[in-house]
Amino acid sequence: MRPMGGILVGGLTLLGFGCANTQTNPRTEFSPELHKELSEAQLRNLQFYLSSEVRMEREMSSEDRGVSVKHTYKVSRGRRVETVVINPDTAGIVIGGQLQGVYVSFEEPVEGKELTLGFAPDPERADRRYYLVAQMWTPTGGTVKYGDREFRATPESREAYLLIDLEKTDVNLTDRRQLPGRRLAD
Repeated sequence: MRPMGGILVGGLTLLGFGCANTQTNPRTEFSPELHKELSEAQLRNLQFYLSSEVRMEREMSSEDRGVSVKHTYKVSRGRRVETVVINPDTAGIVIGGQLQGVYVSFEEPVEGKELTLGFAPDPERADRRYYLVAQMWTPTGGTVKYGDREFRATPESREAYLLIDLEKTDVNLTDRRQLPGRRLAD
């Protein structure tokens, strides 16, 4: 009888931990299957979110006048460096896209130019999420296009992918029709 009580208590404890860890996040990963279902207008009406931090830096040239209000500027070892950090859960909108991927903006246009990052499925991964696109990822990071400038993204930025919140969107992803039913012939 004693061992059975221990199993019951242990089972209830594990069940309690399982319930405590459950999150009710209505967001889902943006996938190629979902992308194919949407028209361009529907795609532009979806609110996107970033799964994890994207951190990018670029060395500024002498011609660069400054940086956006939301970017940071610092002098490091005699170099002028612009840093852009996009935090997890930052909202973004699709500015453009193609069959293979989408371009998402996480800030208002700067000097009339949209600043976008590309996201697409990574052929090296089986999970089909839309990950941050770089020209080539290496252990030290990747070169990404942000607006018309190239930045160096941190290696951790490679893990960032797009999420969408289906509950807060006007997009109807299901076709619904009511069937009249069918009766036996007389």
